[in-house]
This record gives sequence, structure tokens and C-alpha cells, in this order.
Amino acid sequence: MKQIDALLNKITMYRLTLYFLIGLAALGIAFGFAGIIPYGGLDILTNLTVAVASCYVSNLLFSKVFKAVTNIESVFISALIITLIFPVAFTSTLLPVAVVSVIAMASKYLLTISRKHIANPAAVAVLVVGFFVPDYAALWWIGSGVMTLPVFIGGVLLMRKIRREDLAFSFIVTFLMLSAIGTFLQNGSFSQVLLVWKQSFISSALFFFAFVMLTEPLTSPVTKKLQRFYGVLVGILYASPLLRLGGFTLTPEMALVVGNIFAYIVTPKYRLLLTLERKIKLTQDTYLFDFGKIAGFKFRPGQYLEWTLPHSPSDARGNRRYFSIVSAPHENLMMAVKFYEPSSSYKKS
Repeated sequence: MKQIDALLNKITMYRLTLYFLIGLAALGIAFGFAGIIPYGGLDILTNLTVAVASCYVSNLLFSKVFKAVTNIESVFISALIITLIFPVAFTSTLLPVAVVSVIAMASKYLLTISRKHIANPAAVAVLVVGFFVPDYAALWWIGSGVMTLPVFIGGVLLMRKIRREDLAFSFIVTFLMLSAIGTFLQNGSFSQVLLVWKQSFISSALFFFAFVMLTEPLTSPVTKKLQRFYGVLVGILYASPLLRLGGFTLTPEMALVVGNIFAYIVTPKYRLLLTLERKIKLTQDTYLFDFGKIAGFKFRPGQYLEWTLPHSPSDARGNRRYFSIVSAPHENLMMAVKFYEPSSSYKKS
């Protein structure tokens, strides 16, 4: 496990997620060309191209209009998620996937509070399109059985990186318990319950939802206790179709968006636009960065911030980092950074 942690520590969460999703898309395309899954490799590749291009261009426009700092990795992550869950059919889905991509990027700038988006952009987009055009509701083709093992292995590594194991576990356990109750009440058969569980485990859609979409740090709670509540809540909503409660059925993306709103209410997040006031050399390789006193900003000792520093070109670790706040709550906002040789492109910038 130490070797795995050492490897994971060399890459950021965003870059790990990006590589993981690229790998899944590549596998899906290869399986499609080989006829292993019921979706064409060319169809998936075309949808991916449209999603990436649409997300990139629309995000570029929105970022300029709103004068916002953006993380290009998150743009490609959203495009890949859309590709992996949206319907796949050559030519007929090209316009819808472009629309979904633009809506996803728009939600990052429009559906915000204190300049922070409150729900997973891809989930919001497919939810909106699926509501108005049911024929283009999310397909979740990533749930093809042959994709289960790659999704599970990559998902476990991602959970290890972002320390969201409790969240994913509470969601999966809640879903399995409620699906068992709902299935038994309808059929009165334990064998049917086992069949539903088997279908859930061989469908990578459950693990993809749990490991990739549910646990996104920006739209999930920050404390372990609240993460468990969040996992249970979304697990209940995710399992609702199997419970057959009333005539209204929640989709997975709807369950996620409701959970995201809950997460924002219990742990609201916001952005700070900071200006460096001074830099102090503490030791031969350690510097203190002072950003002055930030009006209205409160924090507790030991808390940290996620820092975005746009720079080009960026290396494999990307343009975002987590750094602890080293100052006391009544002092200026400061962080200390140790520089190693060779330093990352982020630290050099």
C-alpha cells in the first residue's frame, strides 16, 4: 500500500481522474470496434470528439465573459463523463451531445453561489436534456459488464487518492440494502434479491457513479460524518426506482444533483480571488506567501485551501494544489511552500 500511495502522491486528483476517464473511453472505443459491447467504436469516438470540442470552446467563451479562472482539466473531465453516460448512435446524437456539453459548461458559471458551482456539471446537463427530450436521457453505457473491472480498479485508486472511501461505501451499502428490501417486497424471493445484487455488481454504472461522480470533492461534503450522511441520502435516492415509491422515478443524475444541493447546504464553499502582497524566504528552500487580511474570511486552525494558479505549460500535476493555512485566524492569510529540485511547473510559476 505504501508503494501505491507513493505513486498516487506524484499526481494530482484532477490529473488522476482525467487519466482514469481517458483510459475508460479508450477501452470503450476498442471494445466497440471489436464488437464486445453493443456500441460502435466509431460512434463513441465521434461523440467524444464532439463533447471535448464543445466543452473546450464553450468553457473558453464563458470564462472570458465571466472573467473567471478555470481549470482546463475539469473541462476535459466533464467531456469524458458526458461521453461515457450519454446515448451513443452515430450522427443522430452529435447535436444533443454538443448541447449537453455547452449546458454542462454553462452550469459551472450560471448555477453558482459565491462563484462556486453547486452541482456536478455533467449531471446537470444530462438531467436538463433528458427532462426536455426523453429520447436523449442518460444511457450510462459505461455500465457494460466488460467495463466493470477497469472501473472498479481505477475507482479504488481514485478513492485512495481523495480519501472518500467512507462516502462511496455508505452509498453502495445503502443502495444494496434498499434494493434488497424493494425487490423482496415485490417478489418475496431471496433468489431475486441475489439476482438484483449480482446485476448491480456486474454493472460498472454503479461503481462509476459512486467512484467518479458522487465523490467529486467540489460538490460533496468535506467532513467524514457529513460524507456518510451524503452517501446514505444519495443511496436512498439512487435506489428509489427499485422501491417503486409512487409513480415518480428518480434518475441517477437527478439523485446526484439533489445530493449536491444537500452537500452545499451543509458545507457551503466559495472562491477567493487573492493578490500576493509579499514573499518571505524562511529557509534555503522554504518560502512564506502573504496574501494580506481578507475581509469576512474566517477559518479554523488546521484548515486548508485549494489553490488554482493558471500557468502554461503545466506539467502532469496540473494547475491546482492543496496547501494548509499557516497563519492564525486573526492574522493575514499566509501559506508556506517548500521547494524541491526539480520543482513542478506550478511551484516554478
